[in-house]
Amino acid sequence: MKLQLLAAVRPHMNLTALRSQTRSIAQRSHWLRAALLVAAATFAVIAPPRAAAQMDGSVSGTVLDVAGKPWVDMTVDATSDQGAKLTAKTDKDGHYSFHNMRAGVYSFTVELPAPNKPYEFAQIKVGSGETPNVNANFKDILAKQGAAAAEQVKKQEEDKQKFTGMKQHFDAGIADLTQAQTAKADMAKAPADQRDTILLAAWSDLSYSEIAVALGVPTGTVRSRLSRARSKLRRTLGDTDPSALAEESHR
Repeated sequence: MKLQLLAAVRPHMNLTALRSQTRSIAQRSHWLRAALLVAAATFAVIAPPRAAAQMDGSVSGTVLDVAGKPWVDMTVDATSDQGAKLTAKTDKDGHYSFHNMRAGVYSFTVELPAPNKPYEFAQIKVGSGETPNVNANFKDILAKQGAAAAEQVKKQEEDKQKFTGMKQHFDAGIADLTQAQTAKADMAKAPADQRDTILLAAWSDLSYSEIAVALGVPTGTVRSRLSRARSKLRRTLGDTDPSALAEESHR
């Protein structure tokens, strides 16, 4: 009888335990979902300030005109490396400012009066919480550009003079070569006695008497041959006689 009673109760006990375990799992799932919702809400509350902290950069500065005075109502542009563009106007003191800037590298330009193009006067890195001061003094800018332009003109003039000197030297060399070639041609056409006499006078250390002995002619003949040969060379070389330097030693 007891065995039959236990057999009838045992299935009922197993079913009760299963239902208890199911309710426990459901309760744990409910608490887990609630915890996840709380964590998500907490992250949503905390995240915005962190994102906003990345856009708290500021830049300010002053724009001065070519006389060094505040340049009023000038447009200043700040363009980031991501392509975002911010615009500001200078006040009565030439002052401008940018706020809520995202961290990055920015190029700063001033929109000059027509027909001038916008002038880029700075490129800086803006970080979170930083407030750099970026000024543009066009009096100093023009002074530097003027000095640079003057230096460039000076260099161009020096290069021009150097080129002119090189050209003159080259032309002179060409002229000398042409004269030498012409003189060589004239010497080749000259009579043999004149050619031998002028060569000995120009390139040897012999005196007139020694040249006369070498050629087997009187000294007077040597002088007359040299005179005629030199006249031809002077006409060719423009009053330059290659044998004239040795003339004193021959006398």
